[in-house]
Amino acid sequence: MNRQTEFDTRNKTYIAAIEAALDRALPRDDMPQKRLLDAMRYSLFTGGKRLRPVMLLEFCRMCGGAWEPALPYACALEMIHTYSLIHDDLPCMDNDDARRGKLTNHIVYGEATALLAGSALLSAAFETMLRPPAGISPERALQAAYIIARSSGLHGLAGGQELDLHHDGKVMDTTVHERKTAAVFIAAAEAGCVIAGARPELREEAARFAHSFGLGFQFADDFTDGETSDCDKALGYYREALTRLNGFEDTAFITELTGRLTEKLRK
Repeated sequence: MNRQTEFDTRNKTYIAAIEAALDRALPRDDMPQKRLLDAMRYSLFTGGKRLRPVMLLEFCRMCGGAWEPALPYACALEMIHTYSLIHDDLPCMDNDDARRGKLTNHIVYGEATALLAGSALLSAAFETMLRPPAGISPERALQAAYIIARSSGLHGLAGGQELDLHHDGKVMDTTVHERKTAAVFIAAAEAGCVIAGARPELREEAARFAHSFGLGFQFADDFTDGETSDCDKALGYYREALTRLNGFEDTAFITELTGRLTEKLRK
């Protein structure tokens, strides 16, 4: 099996497992508050790339762990990411009408239900992580949950969004992106390492990779959206990310993933 085929096969395996686990975590139900559940599922299952949960599972595997027990944490990351998108799109934030080719949550369900859907997804992330997972020690489970929790609040997504809302040139784009985007990728890589019981130095290498990768991803997104005409920053951070995988024996999947994102910028 060549490198590209191996990447595609593993990526499809990860995504299929994530989709199934998300569906189990938020099953369809005719509960009285079904409209809220529908709003949560509407944004959660809109065909996202699942990069963050995939990265968590792959770093767990790269560190010698079984990736299947890490699925609750991968799902939690995707729920947190989705909550942030719902809230980002609200009129009080970025006021967007479309996301991934579909109407945004608040356009379909109204602002109040969209707000609740985002909040409920954040709560669901913690419910998912804090169910006793099979095959993971309580110490590792708690540490992974802490890492992910920290990435979603003041020191991560929420703090980054606050900086972005009041971005007036006094704060560097990199500072915003570190909190709003890179923090969650760092959490994915670190949590994967922790769940696998990796050595501290490997966790540090993973965090450094994810920091550069996250910045590259956000600058690439800005370039794709036409917010900047310069893609050199994105390419530079992606190249830097690949130099920060020292100590890992099998980096082919992560290297291929980064390479594919880089190729998109060069087209």
